Amino acid sequence: MRVLCVCRTGFFTTAKTLLLYQLKKEKHALEVKTGALYHRRMIVYSYKQLIVWQRSVELVSACYALTNTFPKEEQYCMKAQMRRAAISIPSNIAEGRSMRSTNDFVRYLRMAFGSGAELETQIEIMKRTHIVPAEHAQDLECLLDEVMRMLNVMIRKLQSKT
Repeated sequence: MRVLCVCRTGFFTTAKTLLLYQLKKEKHALEVKTGALYHRRMIVYSYKQLIVWQRSVELVSACYALTNTFPKEEQYCMKAQMRRAAISIPSNIAEGRSMRSTNDFVRYLRMAFGSGAELETQIEIMKRTHIVPAEHAQDLECLLDEVMRMLNVMIRKLQSKT
């Protein structure tokens, strides 16, 4: 005797078939949510799903936190310049991701990489001029290094596809 199970998506011959279908569906949802759990390629629909974009937004927050400790005389010089460079990184990633072609995306990733190099230079100047102690910039430097490495890998991988 066969049991007929009804689900929102259709009919199943047995409860076991329905259960397998639901497990498969949950596994797929989990794969989409995590991206790497089952070593399957995840289709990225939004720049917000990109880990490099997420980490670069954290970089902006860290940059704001550090520049808030700057003295008043650096308000319109180093402080503003560092913030602009930091903001430019996730902005370029987002703008490039919205472009239609891979070549355009790579071009914007390169601009983000350039903004990262600019921020790296400004951090070095900040340390040498003793605007803040070098220890305070360590977290920002580590985060920037991580973002720069991710951008570098993305650029290389995407270039190899074109």
